[in-house]
Amino acid sequence: MVYNHGSYLKQAIDGILLQEVNFPVEIVIGDDFSSDESLAIAAAYQNHGNFHFKILDRPKGGSYQIARQKRGRIYNFINILENCCGKYIALLDGDDYWCDPSKLQRQVDFLERNEDFQLCGHDVEVVHEGIKKVRDVFYNVPTQGDFDFDFEDEFKDHFVATASVLFRNNTESLDLSNFLDGLHVGDIPLLLYLLAHGKGHYFSAKMAIKRRNKAGITQNPEHNKNKLQGSYEIWKRVLKIAPKVHQSMIQIRLAEYARVLAKLEAKRLNFAQSLVLIYQAYKHNPLWFKVNVKKNS
Repeated sequence: MVYNHGSYLKQAIDGILLQEVNFPVEIVIGDDFSSDESLAIAAAYQNHGNFHFKILDRPKGGSYQIARQKRGRIYNFINILENCCGKYIALLDGDDYWCDPSKLQRQVDFLERNEDFQLCGHDVEVVHEGIKKVRDVFYNVPTQGDFDFDFEDEFKDHFVATASVLFRNNTESLDLSNFLDGLHVGDIPLLLYLLAHGKGHYFSAKMAIKRRNKAGITQNPEHNKNKLQGSYEIWKRVLKIAPKVHQSMIQIRLAEYARVLAKLEAKRLNFAQSLVLIYQAYKHNPLWFKVNVKKNS
């Protein structure tokens, strides 16, 4: 995905072209109407060897822009996925890059050998540029070394960086586009959707650089304004596809979000909506209310 990544895009594409692979690679680039030179930088590259470029045609006023205005920022991600034709899909934002030439081959080889796995991830180096470093470890990897992981591992603590992900391209059969449609972010929902249908494997090697900068989505004021409500919508969507054994922990999280949103609506004097959210919190996790009523009685 590309949006105003002109300062970084060449490094991202060069990191792809440095991959040492024994299979063809289609590089699908979706530029979301950048106002800088991002699209020109991508267009300057030529197909060669195992690498073929597919820059999505998105004229202003065309069908993509109309759908984008209706469906939101996530549609860029969805549209790129819909245009991927390979057996596997590897993700890379235009301001990140791969730093290990063996990355793709290692991940593909693993999935070729292990048909019950849906995806692979790996460790990344997180680089902060022009913003405050929030914490020493942005992605809290649950253990050392290479390991397998499942839905619950990723749900409890998001540790698989987008730039590290490679997964099986069975998105049409899994109806992934409809699942992601309307959500405010796509990385965590995508991972959980895939893990609801199989396992993941994590390589401890740092094979990509993840940038955190002012251009990133997490630094966007509009994103942060809607983050709480957006996260609540994500967990409601995830609940619908989660394995039954994991649904109770999702209900608990949904209740937490509903209670926080209820307080915010009350502060805004939207008491009717606040009561609706309190009721939803109760439906998600009635035990919390029973325990807290006893504590306060």
